[in-house]
Amino acid sequence: MFLHGRYRVRRPLPLIDRLEFRTAFQEMNDDRRTQAFGSPLEQRERNRSRMVGVTAQLTSHWRDRLFLTYGAEVYLDSITSRRRGRNRETGERLVLQSRFANGATLNSFAGYVQSTIRLHPKMTAVLGGRVSYFDIDLPQADREIGVSLGLDDLTGQAGLTYRLTPSVNLVANIGRGFRVPNVFDLSTLGPRPGNRFNIPNPDLKPEKVLSVDTGLKWSFSRLRGEVFGFYSDFEDKIEAVPTGAVTSENRFIVQSRNLNSVRLLGLEASGHFSARNGWELFGSFTYTWAEERFPNGETAPASRIPPANGRVGTLYALTHNLELEAFLRFSADQNRLSARDERDSRINPNGTPGWLTTNLRLNWEINDHVSALLAVENLFDKSYREHGSGINAPGLNVIIALEARFSSGFP
Repeated sequence: MFLHGRYRVRRPLPLIDRLEFRTAFQEMNDDRRTQAFGSPLEQRERNRSRMVGVTAQLTSHWRDRLFLTYGAEVYLDSITSRRRGRNRETGERLVLQSRFANGATLNSFAGYVQSTIRLHPKMTAVLGGRVSYFDIDLPQADREIGVSLGLDDLTGQAGLTYRLTPSVNLVANIGRGFRVPNVFDLSTLGPRPGNRFNIPNPDLKPEKVLSVDTGLKWSFSRLRGEVFGFYSDFEDKIEAVPTGAVTSENRFIVQSRNLNSVRLLGLEASGHFSARNGWELFGSFTYTWAEERFPNGETAPASRIPPANGRVGTLYALTHNLELEAFLRFSADQNRLSARDERDSRINPNGTPGWLTTNLRLNWEINDHVSALLAVENLFDKSYREHGSGINAPGLNVIIALEARFSSGFP
């Protein structure tokens, strides 16, 4: 369940052009009923996450040279979790350790500011910073130990856009981020895919990443698009590591640890061409290469990296409010697997084969507020699998959708 509310005010104060408040509530229930092959023990779980969020964002302009966006966020997340068991042969009922520490909370608080600065008629800079604090409390509950963590960090980004010509821009960005270990990382206890059994680790540290990208954006009368190269360097990557022990059901016991670093290199490109007589052509392509480095200096392919993929298609305007879209989605083979990938039951140890699907969409703008969609995906009923997915994708898929839009009068 998800509820969301938004309230906006224009020019509440002389130096503030816009003020926006948002509040949201989300509840996720992950109930499970499992029984290991050959075991008489049936397990039933009830796991629930409830999160409340409140944000405030302000924007301010100073002539045509400075645009500021700034604000604060608060998110409060709480977890309830329990697990019961029943021996289907004897009828005996058991109270088992829950998947997560019952009563765990993860609360986050942040303040941020981002500025867009016109340095020169041809050059614009974007500078941003964010201060984040996370309060994580994992009660002992039914475990041997609990943990309370207070983690904070300063992250930010910087970008430059230089206008080479009136239609072509050169863009470069650099940014630093981090991810705190969440309740799942710190306290999960239970079976995982690939015949694994996870045990908690309350001593995890945040992951950190430094990313750089650069590329070109162009926009002509009929042609627009972009091409970017990117590089990311992850440190203290949280990884599920085998402990060497096994459970009574012969599952490999693993534990999340800050272990390795990962480098990612990639290319992204997209384009759109408006031909005459209502025809449009479009396409996109993404390629990612990743390498994981171990503490002993050895390297190996990183885990669960998607293969080269993209889509290409055409769109034709049948009338002023009715469009027919036909496109191909494609993915190359992914044979560059990590040792974890090769053990993962969701991934073929010989790699994931490439695939291509044919898709059609009919878009109808009924009026300014209502639109309809009829889509037929995987028209030729191909059997294929997204890399890392546990099942093959659905066959022929038909979608009918109706969308209504309401405006409050704000821009």
